[in-house]
Amino acid sequence: MLTQMHPQAGTLVDFGGAREESDSDPIVCAAREFAEETAAMFGAAASRMAFPENSDSHSIQRSHEVRVAALEFEKKLRGSGVCHMGENGYHCYLCEVEYIPSDVLNDTIGSVKDRICRFQWIDVEAYL
Repeated sequence: MLTQMHPQAGTLVDFGGAREESDSDPIVCAAREFAEETAAMFGAAASRMAFPENSDSHSIQRSHEVRVAALEFEKKLRGSGVCHMGENGYHCYLCEVEYIPSDVLNDTIGSVKDRICRFQWIDVEAYL
């Protein structure tokens, strides 16, 4: 399972964030957040593009590639084989994504100047 290591807190954190006005439901929000936080590195939309050096998170979040990836993840999250846990406004989705070594992810997305978390794969049993 792909997670993020937060260096200041020293803990693993999941992908997520606040629901935006344009998010019609929790699935749309989850898909958008994952696409933003992984800079669209997963799925057919990912061309393994390299963002310009010194890009910031805001410019990546608003990119065409991230919007396309979010639509792809939304379809995936509405499909079968997705584990959904949600109550009291917090929703967590687990679904299969392709494996990309964490060092590749960190090297590619690490050029984002305000990115502080590092990607890390863990055994899903350890998380649950």
